[in-house]
Amino acid sequence: MTGSATVSVTGAGSRKIKSITIPATVRYKGKTYKVTSIGSNAFYKCSKLKSITIKSKSMKSVGRNAFKGISKNVKVTVPKSRYAAYRKLFKKAGFGSKVTWKKG
Repeated sequence: MTGSATVSVTGAGSRKIKSITIPATVRYKGKTYKVTSIGSNAFYKCSKLKSITIKSKSMKSVGRNAFKGISKNVKVTVPKSRYAAYRKLFKKAGFGSKVTWKKG
C-alpha cells in the first residue's frame, strides 16, 4: 500500500503466468484501494506472459523494467480514455516494438 487509499502491483506469484489483469481497485480488510502503480521489475522475466489487461484509469507510474523479459508479441488492453497516456507511460517499462495495443 502506497498511500491512504492506493496500492501498487509488485509482481506475480509465478514467473510462468500467461496472462494478467490489473484491476482498477482491490479490497483488503474491508477497505477499497485504487491501483495507481506497477513496481519496478514486477513482471521481469515472465517470459510466457502474452496478455496484459489494465483496468485502472488512475495509473500514475510504472517502474523501470516492470515488463522486461516478457513475450515479445504481448497484447496489452488499456482503458479507451487512457490509451495515449498509457502507451507513453508504459514505454519505459520494458515493452518491445512488437507489442499489440488495444482499447478496452
